[in-house]
Amino acid sequence: MQHIVYSTANALEESPNNGHGVNYDYLIEFGRDCVAEVRVLVRTWDSEARAWMLLPRLEKGFSTNASLTKVEGANLEGRRLALYVNVSLHLIRGTTAAFNYSLPHVCLVHRGKAVFLSPLMVFSPGGSGTVSVNVNWPGSSFAGADAALSSVRRSDDGFGVTRRLPLLSGRLSFVFSVPEEELREYVNGSLTFVLPERYSWIAERLTAFNSKLSGKLAELFQRKPSRLTVSLFLPDRYDEGPEGFVTPPNGDNTGRISLNLYLLRMVDGMLEVTFLHELIHQYLFANGVGAGATWLHEGLATYLSVSLAMGTGLEAPAYVRELFDRENASLQELRGLLGWRPGEERGRRWYAMAYRAVELLFSADSDGMRKAVSSLGDATVRTPEDAAVHVFDHLNAEGRSLMIEMGLVSAQGLAQEIGSEPMTPRNETPGSAVMNGTAQAVQGIPQTVTHEHLVLVLATVLTVSVIALILIDVRRT
Repeated sequence: MQHIVYSTANALEESPNNGHGVNYDYLIEFGRDCVAEVRVLVRTWDSEARAWMLLPRLEKGFSTNASLTKVEGANLEGRRLALYVNVSLHLIRGTTAAFNYSLPHVCLVHRGKAVFLSPLMVFSPGGSGTVSVNVNWPGSSFAGADAALSSVRRSDDGFGVTRRLPLLSGRLSFVFSVPEEELREYVNGSLTFVLPERYSWIAERLTAFNSKLSGKLAELFQRKPSRLTVSLFLPDRYDEGPEGFVTPPNGDNTGRISLNLYLLRMVDGMLEVTFLHELIHQYLFANGVGAGATWLHEGLATYLSVSLAMGTGLEAPAYVRELFDRENASLQELRGLLGWRPGEERGRRWYAMAYRAVELLFSADSDGMRKAVSSLGDATVRTPEDAAVHVFDHLNAEGRSLMIEMGLVSAQGLAQEIGSEPMTPRNETPGSAVMNGTAQAVQGIPQTVTHEHLVLVLATVLTVSVIALILIDVRRT
């Protein structure tokens, strides 16, 4: 599960201070296909005015009769908005600037319920106007909005709503009922998609994406999930996650992945990256990693979903990495990851912290991390501490020193954690001892430390001590 969507609350108060006295009217019309035709009319009551507004960054762009002074990447609250452009124009009294564009997925539909999500209606502070939405969908019925509406109009073919602008959130959303559409199953190997027919293309797209990366996942993990069911759900609000979540395999050995339909309104590839994120969780379950090992679950899911998808030509992997990098989590903060328990809502920063921890460990010792991941199927990893010990035991000196610096393992008691009480492989039974060149632990009885293992532990402790002395000496000078 991950949360990476930005809220636009308070965006209007932090926008450039111009455009007073400018009027913005949004006319939005759509039907059952949920593709909206949007027309924005901009005018001023003063002799002249400078104005700006956000418009969606679309493949086909927009048409206008206005002379624009600038079209550039959109920024709000000091951050880039990947889906919008900032349009600046010079207005003269008595003229109206018109902008026209088509917006797909303006409503998201599932099980007889639909959520309308307007484009961002963010413009010059001091501006005002209205937004009018006409829904031409026989059998549809308005159910409720996230803001007080000026009017609701009903007709034989649907309904319409009107609201005065500006809105604090910058966007209007409302819920309405529609004739229910039957869910269909689309099966491809171990994947079964349960989707409304209107979203059947999602099954084709994710199946093709999974085929591209299945070989890389097979190189990383010993086992793959037996059966998976993929379904969709509606967002509660336009700016709320999660983007997806998983359910571990149950009695029928089937794991479940649920994806938020709001992904269709995000940057290109967010659907695939989120699917891959949740799929990696299922791979971890298949290899025996319990949900309690939260930092490793989320760290591997975030890092691998971004890094594996980076070469696929999608925009989302770089976008997600930029969001996480912008959090700039410090090494000292990462020690808190051991306290992250499953089911706790920690927000995007915690996913960024887990991403950073795993990214740093792969940078320090990629081979060691790959060995740690590939050997998960031979270990019992149930808790955050289990995960830390397992990863530590496969890293080189640089990687181990980094884990100590991050606080995921402590230098105190290091020899105990690594040498004397290793995790019992799941393929052993209580009372058994397997000899493969290294003494293995009988469950519940401490392992006898071999000479080679003791030398390795002492060398690691010595390395950490030397690094600490050097750091102390540097600080003194």
